[in-house]
Amino acid sequence: MLRADFIPCSLIRQFESICVCLLGLVCGAVCQQAEPPVAPIPSIPSMAETFQAAYFDHFAAEGERRDLAFHVQAYTHGLSAHQRMVTHLEMDIPGAELVKRVADGELLMLVEVKDAAGHSYRDSGFVDLRPITPDLHKKTWVRTWEAFALPGD
Repeated sequence: MLRADFIPCSLIRQFESICVCLLGLVCGAVCQQAEPPVAPIPSIPSMAETFQAAYFDHFAAEGERRDLAFHVQAYTHGLSAHQRMVTHLEMDIPGAELVKRVADGELLMLVEVKDAAGHSYRDSGFVDLRPITPDLHKKTWVRTWEAFALPGD
């Protein structure tokens, strides 16, 4: 004789099968919905394209010209754990220069270092000028780059 609270295993399996089927139908309906269009991710220009777009070689050939006040320092930290010289380049820009250019969008910085053999090593960085506030004019903005070199290079 069966107890009142007893449910046969076959009935439980039928119930599970029905739930799995319903779940499958719901998932199928959800998967059938059209996905919202995804905006394409803009490609990141290569370093060569960045330097070419900014006419870097043209301006470098003209010699030193400063439309923006800045100060550059280069110094070494000695040997790294990888037995490479660590060179530190630091660019300081007075905040007043950035405050003057808030409407320009961004400030692009291009760095080129040449070794004794004449090989060029380039890097870039930028400052988003939109969040710049007038109180920055009393401060200095600092951008740093670090590079490794073999001792003797």
